Amino acid sequence: MAIPSQNYLNASMVYRSPSRKWSLSLRARNLLDKAYPTLRTRIAPLGIDSAYYNPPRTILLSLRYDL
Repeated sequence: MAIPSQNYLNASMVYRSPSRKWSLSLRARNLLDKAYPTLRTRIAPLGIDSAYYNPPRTILLSLRYDL
């Protein structure tokens, strides 16, 4: 039960204010929203063939203030 090779496109950007107290970041994982099986289970006598997949596209926007 071979699992295919996996390729993901991830990216991140950070903007810091001139005072360096504020920062705004945008991060994305699996930008192309590729779905790959990461674990396969097969129980032939019961006719079960299941797979778990990687997380879908995830985007995180954060704002931070440093004292």
